[in-house]
Amino acid sequence: VYLSLGFIADRGWTHTVQVPELKNNGKKGARRPYFSIEEYQKLYRHMRTWYNDTNKTSSLEMRELLRDYVLILVNTGMRPGTETYNLKWKQIEEFESNNVKYLRFWVSGKTGQRELIARHNVRRYLDRIKERFKKVKPNDYVFRLRSGKRTYSMNATFEVMLKEADLLTDRRGENRTLYSLRHSYATYQILGGVDYHALSVNMGTSISMLEKHYSHLTPTLAAKELAGKQFPDRP
Repeated sequence: VYLSLGFIADRGWTHTVQVPELKNNGKKGARRPYFSIEEYQKLYRHMRTWYNDTNKTSSLEMRELLRDYVLILVNTGMRPGTETYNLKWKQIEEFESNNVKYLRFWVSGKTGQRELIARHNVRRYLDRIKERFKKVKPNDYVFRLRSGKRTYSMNATFEVMLKEADLLTDRRGENRTLYSLRHSYATYQILGGVDYHALSVNMGTSISMLEKHYSHLTPTLAAKELAGKQFPDRP
């Protein structure tokens, strides 16, 4: 079964590939919970109204931040918590190459410090966060509530939101978490044709780990070569 990957620009994933319905019953290298393209589109649409569907100021602050947090995670592949909690504005910079502007993040976490290149639409989500404050200083933390406070409740709020959107569990009955956004990023990039080496460096992981958890996607990527030349049916 194939799901069409056709994100419009403001959802980020604009290229078109085919995403197979993945089944893996083994434990070693088993598929990690992620969002299919249809599920991610459903989540995206749900967040557009969910974030301000509350009368409590504290809830609104949490929801609006979580919305942008989710969108940034799925478009950078950052590790939630370890690489995002201490991220400051001074660790995000813009650079230009061949007349194209890119966003570069310097993150620290499980594998030490590294740089990663964000997808272009991340700029929009960062600008939305900035607009909540009168002034953003280089040493300020990126993921702060409108009040200026930092929060430890992202995971719990994300779980509540997924339940309301009927997206908490995947097809195998496993619960999704914020980490599922990182796995979704990896899946979309691999199916979009991104080189394993470049992706491993950007995500701060090894090629062997990508192959272990995503190697079952390879036949889809090489479908044209594996299927061979297509001959016309004989009359």
